[in-house]
This record gives sequence, C-alpha cells and structure tokens, in this order.
Amino acid sequence: MTNALPHTGSPTLRSCINDGEKALLEAKIDTARLDAELLLCHALGQNRAFILTHFNESVAENILESYKCLIQRREKREPVAYITGEKEFYSLNFKVTKDTLIPRPETETLVDTVLKFYGTGTKINVLDIGTGTGAIAVAIVRHRPLWKITAVDISDKAIDVAQKNSKANGVDKQINFKVSDLYQSCVNKKFDIIISNPPYIPDGDKNVSPEAELYEPKRALYSGSDGLDVIERIIHEATDHLAKNGKLIFEIGDGQDMAIASLIEKEKHLKLENVVPDLKGLKRVIVATQVKVDNG
Repeated sequence: MTNALPHTGSPTLRSCINDGEKALLEAKIDTARLDAELLLCHALGQNRAFILTHFNESVAENILESYKCLIQRREKREPVAYITGEKEFYSLNFKVTKDTLIPRPETETLVDTVLKFYGTGTKINVLDIGTGTGAIAVAIVRHRPLWKITAVDISDKAIDVAQKNSKANGVDKQINFKVSDLYQSCVNKKFDIIISNPPYIPDGDKNVSPEAELYEPKRALYSGSDGLDVIERIIHEATDHLAKNGKLIFEIGDGQDMAIASLIEKEKHLKLENVVPDLKGLKRVIVATQVKVDNG
C-alpha cells in the first residue's frame, strides 16, 4: 500500500489533493493534479466545483481510505475513466468499461465535421462503425434529433454499454444498435453518411501510452503493420452502402493521410473531399464522397 498519502487524523480536501498529486507525479503521470482532483471527486460523490470551494473541509476516514485505493490504481496507470466508470465527451457523460475504448477529445473533431453537412431539419440515415461507448452516435443525435443512426460494433459487450449510454442520454429511440463486423449486418442498406473512429494504430507502435497498452481493448486500437487494415476494409466496402452523394467520414492517425488518400483513389466510386485537422493542427478526419458513375 502506498505511503504517498500519509496524513493521520482529519486531513483536508486540499491536503488529500496535494498528496495525491505528489504520488501521481512520482508515478510519472503528466495529469497528476487533475487526476487527483477527479479521483477525490469520485470518492466523495461530488463534482470539481465542490472540492474547489471546500478545500479546507475535513475528509472522513472511510473517504480517505477509498481515495488511497483510487490513487493506487492510477499509479499503476489505470485510466481515470475506467476507475470512475465514466467519461465526458461533447459535453455529455458516458459510461465506460474495459470493453470499450475511452472517448477522446480529438474525436470531437469527427462529430463537428459530420454535423456541418446537414442541418437540424434534415432526415437522413447514418451508419456508425465501431461505436464502442456510443459516444459519437449519441453526440450526433443530440444535435440532430431527426437523424436515424445504425450503430454497429463487433463486441456485444460494447453494444450493451452503448445502448445504456443512449438511454441515459435520452436518444435510444433514434439509434439502432447491432453486433456486426463492419458492414456485415447492413446488407442492401444505404446510408447518407458512414462514420467511424476505427482502430488505426500500427501493431507494435512504441508511442502508445501505458494506459492504452495495459488497459484498453486491443482490437479497438491496433490494425495491422501500418494501422490501416480496418480502414482499408471500410473504404473498399463503403460504396456498396453509401447513398448517392453520400459521405464517408472517419478518424485517422497522425501521418496516415497520404496513404489513405491512395486507398480512396483506388476506388472509382469514391473521391477524397477533405482532410480536417483537430485542435492541435493534426490531420484527424477524412471526408470522402460517393461519386456518380456514368453507366452509359
């Protein structure tokens, strides 16, 4: 058991946060202060506004012991989202488990991009491939309530989490969840938009964080020697499932845009329309369009 939280008697919220931060810094965790605050919030059942305005209040012994256990888990690089069981995405709250990838801020660029194509009064059909927690589908439908989304994932456990998240966010009537390997359950169906945050990390990539490598589901992260195995399948099979002028919009990894542009160029029914950067300026989202084919 860690000795990084040594206070006896009745420590304050401030001292708990300070000691938690120190323990996490020693574990070489960059977000030590924020993580210490979030874990104390979880132990208390309160939000950050509470702890920031009650710094000098005492912490009960049972809360302190719970907090110590949470800090120990984070010291082992377990992600905060898995410890607390939740993650915010697009200003919405989502349940997460170790069966789902943790929603990331950069993926909000994907949602932003999708929402630009059709207004709130439109009625279109959307396919979300590899839905995971359902975060992308739920965020989109919250802003486009008339859209109908089919959300698929190869993991039945992920689909269960996604269904719970859609219900918790009040959009379960607009999303149809299915267990499916990419387009497998969508035979003869056409969509106005196909979206995905697919696995795109090359196998054996040394830049993956310990949190992801140790705890997140491998098939939601890795995709072959160049990271493009799943993306290549998504691109190649997309034209069979896109309506006329339909959009294929998906997230990519840093430096993959040129290789993906080549994959799209090979498909006579698809045309690369745009590569959208995220807030850090990294090329993050690919937009391709189903082009009209003259059959003579």
